[in-house]
Amino acid sequence: TDVRAAFSEVLESNPHAIEVRFLIAIIDMQLGKAADAIANAKYLIELKRPAPAGITLQAAMIAVSLRKSEEIRSAMFKDIERRPKAAQLRLAYAQVLYAANDKIGALEQMRVAVELAPMNVQFRQLFADLLLENGKNDEAIAQRNESERISQELAAMQARGERFQAPLEEAPQGSQSRP
Repeated sequence: TDVRAAFSEVLESNPHAIEVRFLIAIIDMQLGKAADAIANAKYLIELKRPAPAGITLQAAMIAVSLRKSEEIRSAMFKDIERRPKAAQLRLAYAQVLYAANDKIGALEQMRVAVELAPMNVQFRQLFADLLLENGKNDEAIAQRNESERISQELAAMQARGERFQAPLEEAPQGSQSRP
């Protein structure tokens, strides 16, 4: 398409334009070019200076939606090793593992994501869903209860005019070049 061609021109002059490469991956996915979409998603995950966790999460979701999670599984693992305290990456890796039918690995990654972002209600709810699916009902109920408690606490803070500031994830280091 014309849009993809325009983005490709931008990449020719700046091959490390993260957002542009991400948009091309989405366009490729929509055009049914799975191999190209996966190649761009994997590129984003394997950058020496990691892409923002949100971009990496979305790149992983491209692979999951194309049922190609095995193709980025090792790249996600390496990114987790570089940024072990990035809760969004743990969520992304959990979803990749789940899609690859590694339910135990997905549970472990979601457990870590919740530990890293204890006030994140969505992470807790996803974790509770995984726990339920794996027959861990008591722990799932505990996560749901904690999720409800946190929601009420955040609502009370908002009512008092207070703002909750989640801790920032680890800042990426190094240069923005390929491995």
